[in-house]
Amino acid sequence: MVTEEYLVVALIVIAMAFLVRRLAAASHAWRYHGLMVVRCPETRQPAAVHVGIFRAALSEFFNKGEVRLSSCSRWPERRDCDQDCVCQIERDPKDHRVWDMASEWFADKKCVFCGKPIYPLSHLDHAPALMRIIDRKTVEWKNLPAEQLPAAFSECVPVCWGCHMTETFMRKYPARAVVRPWRH
Repeated sequence: MVTEEYLVVALIVIAMAFLVRRLAAASHAWRYHGLMVVRCPETRQPAAVHVGIFRAALSEFFNKGEVRLSSCSRWPERRDCDQDCVCQIERDPKDHRVWDMASEWFADKKCVFCGKPIYPLSHLDHAPALMRIIDRKTVEWKNLPAEQLPAAFSECVPVCWGCHMTETFMRKYPARAVVRPWRH
């Protein structure tokens, strides 16, 4: 009788250890969260994608390690593609996550207008902007399509949110006199 109880307890401990190990493996699928930018193998152009987190977690739980996309900016036209771009994300998800790309680009930069440092990105604060040098038009980086961000980061300069609002006002209402204190 005592042997049977020990056997049941041992089986429960083994099952719990297996379950905890598999759940820990499934939690690694979280590294694929968020909007990502990859280089499409077909067109060699940037594409915005989302990874199916739930499917990736189930795959990790059952030890299959299969990662599939849940959306892509090239869909629905190319919905049946081979998803060869997934290997780019699997290698280093942090390098492809849009938020991390923007955080890294804005780090240690100063506003082109006022010279104040651009503060680290926050989901709760105003987003900094980008200004194209060609036409001096500012736009918040979050309002750009994700697949356009790599090109925008290479051809734009950083602008703080306050200066972006000032420039937007001046662009919408050119008849109003707005004088920046540093332009007297």
